[in-house]
Amino acid sequence: MRAFFRDIANRNEFEGPDAKDFFDLTESKAFDVDVETNQKALKQEIRRRLGNDGIATIPFTCLKRENARIVVDASEKEIQKFCHDVETRLWTIIEWQIRDWHKLRSSEIGSVGQSFDQRIARELEIERDEHLRFGNVRSLVGARR
Repeated sequence: MRAFFRDIANRNEFEGPDAKDFFDLTESKAFDVDVETNQKALKQEIRRRLGNDGIATIPFTCLKRENARIVVDASEKEIQKFCHDVETRLWTIIEWQIRDWHKLRSSEIGSVGQSFDQRIARELEIERDEHLRFGNVRSLVGARR
């Protein structure tokens, strides 16, 4: 499993409301220190469980002002490279899970007498159920209040 962490190094250069897309804020629009503390604890626990090899650092650590907005300080080329790196890191895990899923479900999906359309419909149903299960189990990780 992989986790991707990013720490913004220049947070103090911005007011809370300006950086609302990147940080949790209190009702008074200040940076939420409690949430920040909880995020740090969560990251420590994830790091403990996955080990340092299971963690990748998102390389974009600064924000900047651009066209009256706060955005990540990275070029399109840098972002594309990062997306490719994420895909490469996760692809092996995804392939393994697909093979494992098909092994577990092969007897159910490949039953004699099922038409191709029935098998495809069943596979889609199982995939949908897995997405829902995954979302329910992991929906709180990184969630905002």
